[in-house]
Amino acid sequence: MGIVAIGVSAGGPETLKRLFGSIENLRPAILLAQHNLVGQMEAFARWLEDVSGKEVHLVERDEKVARGVIYVPKSGMDLILKSEDLVGVRRAKGIVSPSIDALFQSVAEVLGGRAVAIVLGGLGRDGVMGALEIARRGGMVLVQKDAKFPFLPENVLKSVDAASKKSLDEIAVFLEFYAR
Repeated sequence: MGIVAIGVSAGGPETLKRLFGSIENLRPAILLAQHNLVGQMEAFARWLEDVSGKEVHLVERDEKVARGVIYVPKSGMDLILKSEDLVGVRRAKGIVSPSIDALFQSVAEVLGGRAVAIVLGGLGRDGVMGALEIARRGGMVLVQKDAKFPFLPENVLKSVDAASKKSLDEIAVFLEFYAR
């Protein structure tokens, strides 16, 4: 089963609605870190399920990973991959929550060269170190090239030589067919 980690910040809800709403058959499990929804993750999970038509799980404790499901953490928590088939949460430690770096680094540790990260629009640098770790271990890093808020994708591209720029439409096609 394929697992894909996605990190997004500013402009996330609009981008995620476009991305997941355009995918008919979501093949991998999606581990999603969407910044700055403290106290709103429960409502965000319901909203994402409504607008995408995909199954969304709000992770509060360890949970088996299933194909075609989108996982988001409970408010105030970081989402982490614990093993090849187990996702969990831990108390957020940083300024931004959930941390994209925490998610990406956990995926790199568990999956190594099979890790896949997608960086969508946002501000700042959270996600850069995690994307570097995935690339260092031979994994794949895709970066949205048509982001409304391009700062985070540009920071990843400046730091990760192996990162590939893709349009949101290209990322959607990838998610429909990826099943590593």
